[in-house]
Amino acid sequence: SFQFLFLFLRGSFGILQPALRLCHLSGHSFQTLLFGLYLELCHRQMFLGSVRACNLVQDDTLDMALVNMEQYNIDKFNKALLANDQVVFCVSDDHRLADKEVVTTKEMSKESLIFFNADSVQNQLLKTRFEMDGYVPDIVMRSSQIYTILQLVKTCKYGSFLYSSMTDRFASSGIKGIPLSPPIRIKIGMIWKKGKYISDNMQKFLNFTKMYYREHPLIQK
Repeated sequence: SFQFLFLFLRGSFGILQPALRLCHLSGHSFQTLLFGLYLELCHRQMFLGSVRACNLVQDDTLDMALVNMEQYNIDKFNKALLANDQVVFCVSDDHRLADKEVVTTKEMSKESLIFFNADSVQNQLLKTRFEMDGYVPDIVMRSSQIYTILQLVKTCKYGSFLYSSMTDRFASSGIKGIPLSPPIRIKIGMIWKKGKYISDNMQKFLNFTKMYYREHPLIQK
């Protein structure tokens, strides 16, 4: 068995996104492992960001992690690109921006915003975009608990940011994801420490994850 950080943040019933869960892989099938992690994550809401996950891999606390790869130090790791996605601005269907095709930093700067916790790569990307455009985001709350974020967004008082591959799962909840203009695109991939021995089980799991993303792409082409 090996110690593995399976970095999944899943929307309702099955979209894979970066988040955090430590587990031990033993005799269980990979399919069972995926499903079990999904249930445990949803139950405990154990979500941490990709920055923290990379640090845990670097200090040998974890062997592998599935992360948002848009990080300045990502080349410190061995990596395998798995999927592409983009950030969207999420608002209630009744929000004044809900009918827009795209949204700009100027428009978002006038809204009360919920960001992820500080260890999120998404936060860094968004803060850089606002700074480059000359605007300051009005961050009223930080949380990585998706359920809490969605409940607040539904009040029509707040906006937040998720990944486009998640939004169809929330459409029936009265929440819409609006692409940013220009878009913030991200890459999601598996990382492991350079020079680290890769066991047979780790290699099998890496191969399985690659296959899973090929068969279940985040964005349908």
